[in-house]
Amino acid sequence: GLGGGGGGAVGAPPSPPATKSRSSSVPSPVEPCGGADKGCFSTADSLMAPWVAPKGRPPSDAARRLRKALVAQGASSTLTLSATSDAVRVRATFQSGLFGSTTDRVEFILSPDRSVAFRATASDGAVRRNRERLERVHTLLRWG
Repeated sequence: GLGGGGGGAVGAPPSPPATKSRSSSVPSPVEPCGGADKGCFSTADSLMAPWVAPKGRPPSDAARRLRKALVAQGASSTLTLSATSDAVRVRATFQSGLFGSTTDRVEFILSPDRSVAFRATASDGAVRRNRERLERVHTLLRWG
C-alpha cells in the first residue's frame, strides 16, 4: 500500500503489576490467566467464584486453616505473606510425576471482607487436576 499507519506489529497490551495495591485495605489482586500460562484458572477470569471465609476471624486465622488444608491435599510447600496491612497472600506448590517433574502452583488472597480469590497453574497444563484439588480443599474448609 501507500504507507501510513506505522508498519509494525502491535504487541499484546501490558498486564497490570501483580503487587500493586489500590489502597491499604484492598489486597493485590490475583492475576487473570494469560496465553502463556499452562493449565491456568483464576477467580479473576470468572472461571471459579471466589470463596468466602468464615465470619469473625481475621484473614491471618483463615490463612492458617487454608495452609493446613493445602498440606492435607499434598502441598509440598506453603508460604504466607502479607499482601497489605489487612489482607493475606498464601502460596502453595504441589509436585507430582516422575521425580516431581510436574509442578502445580496456587496463590490465594484472603481479604478483610472475607473473600478468597485464587489463581492456579499447572506446569503440564492439567487444569482438571488443579481444579479438583481446589474443590477438595474447599470442601475440607467448609467455606462458602
